[in-house]
Amino acid sequence: MFLDMTGKRVLVTGASRGIGRAVVTAFADQGAEVHFTHRASRSELGTPEGASVHGHILDMQDTPALRDWFAEFADQYGTLDVLVNNVGGPIKRSSFEDGTLDLWRQSIALNLLSVVSTTQGVLAALRAAATATGDASIISISSISAFHGGGGDSTHYAATKAAVQTLTKGLSRELAPSHIRVNALVPSAVDTDFQRDFSSPERVQRIVDSTPLGRIGTVDDVAGMVLVLADSQL
Repeated sequence: MFLDMTGKRVLVTGASRGIGRAVVTAFADQGAEVHFTHRASRSELGTPEGASVHGHILDMQDTPALRDWFAEFADQYGTLDVLVNNVGGPIKRSSFEDGTLDLWRQSIALNLLSVVSTTQGVLAALRAAATATGDASIISISSISAFHGGGGDSTHYAATKAAVQTLTKGLSRELAPSHIRVNALVPSAVDTDFQRDFSSPERVQRIVDSTPLGRIGTVDDVAGMVLVLADSQL
């Protein structure tokens, strides 16, 4: 066992596939009780459920539904040791010139406001865990596009991920006295449906050619780093 997460309760948002699914599996393999949100039907769900893995159908952009679900979660479980804000995506590629305000609103809602709503919604449970054990952790999945601006056709996505990183810095200062650690993970290209849906093979090959390892990242690469950030001893 890489890390012993036995007795830890984890929530991962947007985890029916890709990075989210790998993160759920990684925590479960280390003994954690894992909850994850998804929008897929049960028959479409790629992430396996079991005795210690619990899926919850939830639209992360539906603020009233989120508020009700977080209240139910807090009443039922009381504490949360680790929050992984994973849900997000570019919605579609678009130049800045052609990008509509509606696209920007959707991007902000999906990539930024979902992080705000989720973190606010479970903050009391994180505080309770930190009070009981001396540690809790928030990990948000950002993107390398926050640094380079999105490659010219996803500025709306890059801007929201940059906002997530600024939010992370602010929360790390604000929550440190409560023993809640706050970090953002910033992957480059990762081999998921994201790349197949939004990147051409030529674009991916250019990234591969510029990468010393000669490949793009894998979901297990990202999940491993999430585990490291979740552990207070590493």
